[in-house]
Amino acid sequence: MTDPINKQHVPDAVQHAFEAALAFQLPSPENTTFREKIRTDAERESRSATPLLLNEQGLTAGMLSACVSPIVNELTEFNQKSADFDRTIRVHLPTIDIDKLKNINSQITNTESAKAQAPAQIAAIQSIP
Repeated sequence: MTDPINKQHVPDAVQHAFEAALAFQLPSPENTTFREKIRTDAERESRSATPLLLNEQGLTAGMLSACVSPIVNELTEFNQKSADFDRTIRVHLPTIDIDKLKNINSQITNTESAKAQAPAQIAAIQSIP
């Protein structure tokens, strides 16, 4: 079955901006670089000869530097990528055929359902003598 949505050409600038926004990920607490930064800052603060000062949210400067600032920086980067996508697609909005997009959720559901059933169908075919 041919997908009618794929028949429309997606301009390269829109596709690149979309892929950049879609690829965005916040730093994971499981990321070793992220965890090492937290550990290093916590160790430095624990050896501090002066009392640690807490901000209004109860965070020290080290925790802000290790935990909050990287996420704020990443969100700023995502906002830029999102704005890039908005800007690139805006000029193409009048040419997008909304009727072809109306059933996108059902197409996604059907595709996911077919994908989920595929292993059982393959197993059934393989079991045929």
